[in-house]
Amino acid sequence: MVPATVVDAASRWLQAGEYGLAREVFAGWLASAGLAAEPWEVLLDFCVARDDWSAALQVTEAWQAARVAAVVNAAESRAGGHGASPWFCLALRASRAGRFADACGWWRAAGREEPANRDVWGNLAACELSCGDLDAAEQAARQSVTLDPSFATGWDRLGLIALARGQGEVALAHHEQATRLEPALTGAWINLAAAALSQERAELAQAAASRALALDDGRAEAWFNRAAAADHLGQTAAARQDYARALRLRPQRSAMTDAWRIQQASLLPAIYPDVAAIEASRVEFARQWQLLCDEGFRFDPTQAPCPIRFRLAYQGQNDRLLQAQISRVISVDARQPLPAGSGGRRVRVGFVSRFLKEHTVGQLTAGLILGLDATRFETIVLHLGAARGPLAERLRAGMARSVELPLAVEPAARAIRKARLDVLVYPDIGMEPVSLSLSSLRLAPRQLVLWGHPVTTGSPVIDGFVSSSLAEPPDAASHYSERLLNLPLLPGVIDRPMRSGRPISREELGLPATGRVYLCPQSLFKLHPEMDRLFEGIATRDAAGWIGLIEPPEPEWRRQLEARWKGAVGEPADWTRQVVWVPRVDAVRFLDLLACADVLLDTRPFGGGFTTYQALALGTPVVTWPGEFLRGRVTLGCYRQMGVARYVARSAEEYVELSLAAAQVSPRERHDLAEAAGALFDRTDLMPAWEAVLRGEWSGMS
Repeated sequence: MVPATVVDAASRWLQAGEYGLAREVFAGWLASAGLAAEPWEVLLDFCVARDDWSAALQVTEAWQAARVAAVVNAAESRAGGHGASPWFCLALRASRAGRFADACGWWRAAGREEPANRDVWGNLAACELSCGDLDAAEQAARQSVTLDPSFATGWDRLGLIALARGQGEVALAHHEQATRLEPALTGAWINLAAAALSQERAELAQAAASRALALDDGRAEAWFNRAAAADHLGQTAAARQDYARALRLRPQRSAMTDAWRIQQASLLPAIYPDVAAIEASRVEFARQWQLLCDEGFRFDPTQAPCPIRFRLAYQGQNDRLLQAQISRVISVDARQPLPAGSGGRRVRVGFVSRFLKEHTVGQLTAGLILGLDATRFETIVLHLGAARGPLAERLRAGMARSVELPLAVEPAARAIRKARLDVLVYPDIGMEPVSLSLSSLRLAPRQLVLWGHPVTTGSPVIDGFVSSSLAEPPDAASHYSERLLNLPLLPGVIDRPMRSGRPISREELGLPATGRVYLCPQSLFKLHPEMDRLFEGIATRDAAGWIGLIEPPEPEWRRQLEARWKGAVGEPADWTRQVVWVPRVDAVRFLDLLACADVLLDTRPFGGGFTTYQALALGTPVVTWPGEFLRGRVTLGCYRQMGVARYVARSAEEYVELSLAAAQVSPRERHDLAEAAGALFDRTDLMPAWEAVLRGEWSGMS
């Protein structure tokens, strides 16, 4: 043990800033102690306890010099950092103190001393990850598992790095490897749950979080992940309880716990048992947000991504006031200076999204990007996270610049500001947290949003919502906090979808071989309770018909929907015997599925989007009953652009009648429908109006 007199004397000199004299107090004692690690570590802790990292560095350098002078082999250091490796000891203390930038340099120094120590590289990976250098973090983590393939912590770190890159499936594989190697590693189960959530595999996330809690029920992150999984599954009561437990374990406010509170306030079911439940959940949603407003709660989206409230739009009501109320809670300093723009001859326009790839958003937006006149516009594609695949590569090949942004709000915002854009366009807002958070910041002089998620944002810094007079109702301006910019055509220059490969039978797709198929290929959370009477009307009138629904990624959603169909009597309604659950298929087979259906049933009040384009391109009729808002009127807009009206209903009864008739159209009529659908695709004549919107000159504003 270090004598108390030595500690007292050193303390006085350190408090006076006399590091050299403090070290001299220890000098004689250290000399007598030799090169044993314990006294040096005591002195190091003494400096760290006083947050005096300059002195700590001096101690480390002196300790290292003594080791070198004595020609002590670095292999004498004990694994885990409790031996006589000075740089390891300093780096470990800096990491625990959150001084990650300093720790990175000191871990690298430790690596030069102990290149075969897996813990050095694993800890360096964690610090580099905290500093946002994903390449350096991955290099260090891979070195750790190369040295020891059974190093569970190294695999866990690789998973965290992959998730930060937006590579959710890769992250899942790494975290699963970590849990196999060390089943008692609580953090790996927590991280596995987070990776599963990123891939919308909520049941796996729920199981992983529960496993973590079985190991240690004091981990707030585990409670949060289990809550988020229950939230995704629509288990609202369970989610509320687990969010509350997570917040009790972390009572101090931080960026993370603030995000947890936002997520708790945003709870909504996935599947509603009836219309009354929609009203009740909406009242509770509004109450939770009002409580936050009343207490003056403010969430800074630059500190943590803002949780999405994606399901609100599926209730089918005007969300403008609620979205504006939410934006008052999720806010930043309004005194930020207005970005100056490029100042160049061409308009510099940036498009930021996570979905500019093989995704509905990418398919709807790519033509609007690639078709811009390069003599008038300088275009930058800002990919949130990794974007791979043919569409992303096509955008990269066609752009003057393509930038991959980190999936973190503040560095992504810095990169966008650095681009000095004149116009920033969000193809979608509300489908994932990073772009939602960015949309609360003023990053360009003009900021617009497209219809990738066809709902008002409520954000005071989004200047315009780009839509179309073909789809919007007469009172549409009252639905938006943004200025509504109505184009004369639907806002997309879209390539016509084409089937490829061999013809495929209905049986191969999981469809019945006989009978008419009324396919509704939408996510189950689009099945508003009012859809049940439409399905019932069709099934009752066509006893040989089938209502085709797609198997959901989460079996819990199907269980909840089937529970709704049982009603008060506890037995399924007779018409549900005609429901056929169709297996999920890839994008190529999805076109085959649409082609094999006799008719598509558009959902209400939130209807189909790109699926409608695909079906009509194949000549498959889509029956629609337009809703009150854009989200339920895209199919109507398609038919108006095509000059077709025969599949547009004005009531529930007419919807059923039109569906029965559409299921029996002739091959010739389907061919004619596919011909008429040509009006939806390759509409480069939209570009002059679209370019006028970007220049701020479009006269068709509402």
